[in-house]
Amino acid sequence: MGGLQNRQTHPDSTVRKTAIDEREQKRNIARMSDARSEYREPHDPGSLAPPGWFLSEHTLLPDPTLKGYIDRNQSVHGQCVGKDCQRKASMDLRELLRITGPALHIKKIADYMRCSRLEGCRFRFTRLEPRCDIPLDRFAGRPNIRLRVRCNHCFCFTHRKVDAVIAWLTTTGQGSQRSWISDVERLLTARCGCGGSSWKIEVIIFDTRNERWRMRGEAVFEDRPFSAKAKAT
Repeated sequence: MGGLQNRQTHPDSTVRKTAIDEREQKRNIARMSDARSEYREPHDPGSLAPPGWFLSEHTLLPDPTLKGYIDRNQSVHGQCVGKDCQRKASMDLRELLRITGPALHIKKIADYMRCSRLEGCRFRFTRLEPRCDIPLDRFAGRPNIRLRVRCNHCFCFTHRKVDAVIAWLTTTGQGSQRSWISDVERLLTARCGCGGSSWKIEVIIFDTRNERWRMRGEAVFEDRPFSAKAKAT
């Protein structure tokens, strides 16, 4: 009986373990909160970017913070890709937002999700790259906005007015002014001069108060055409 009593869990030890777990959780939350200071929200004069996005060098980019993912209504899922581990996680972003605040970088959260295996943990978030699910008509009729169509192979690009893209979709019966920019990207099947047929669409926005825009107007949108000479080098 004495040996059996030694194997039983003492209530005090359970309480101590619970208290230790709670302290560790609070320390993790504190570290996550401290990590907020590493991110600075980009300046967006005139609020030209839609919720969940920001402007960098006139290019529309996804906000990498918790608030950005929530504003884009983009879910986040994680998975360990280790050969003997199939751990998966689905993040409650709004609960994390309540705990840490809006400015924590989403990739920073993955650091706190990793375990303490001696050989290291391979937990990571999957499908973090957002689709540009923004309707075309949000940017229609604005001379200071273009869609930059870039070849994913040679990186040459051209600029197209949003209204012209809408007209093309309507004429061909493939979409309308409510079509998402990401949908237009999938419709592009033409071949580039380099032979590539994979394209990326970027939204380029110039603030009309920008000195470069005031001096050059729509001439600021300069194409980078395909160059056979550049390909050869």
